[in-house]
Amino acid sequence: MAIYYQAGELSFMIHDYQHAENMAGNVGGSDSAVAFVKQVNALDNYDDKTDGLYAFNIINSGNLKALKLFHDYCWKIAVLILNIQSVVDVNKVAMGGGISAQPKLINGINQAYDELTKRKNPMIGATLVKPKIVKAHFQNGANLFGALDNLLLQINHENKYALN
Repeated sequence: MAIYYQAGELSFMIHDYQHAENMAGNVGGSDSAVAFVKQVNALDNYDDKTDGLYAFNIINSGNLKALKLFHDYCWKIAVLILNIQSVVDVNKVAMGGGISAQPKLINGINQAYDELTKRKNPMIGATLVKPKIVKAHFQNGANLFGALDNLLLQINHENKYALN
């Protein structure tokens, strides 16, 4: 039974213990979609560092440095998925947020996962069943639907976990 209802925030996972301060070695510090988009947009000296559409325009144009950043990002996410899968038996991983609207992202993560488990670590690929890696149904709107659902539960006095 859940006690604190805090699980699921992957940003807090530490993957580089030597840089555990201030989220630098955490998934949320170095592997976030926002950080990735900022890196790509910096290649083009674009003013709006958080513009994901612009970043994917650079990637889709064939810019080699942007493609390298994209491949590295997909690789990081594939490793994260594999690490989760080694602890929790999941059959599907849904990628959310605005970045999930990019079909290239889901394809890239699937390719990186296959490379990781078939070429780099074939024993893992022969042992674990690959989860389906898909885009989340609500994509960037998921947080809004969750907030609305929580509000409606509180208004209707149905949320026994409300913080009163």
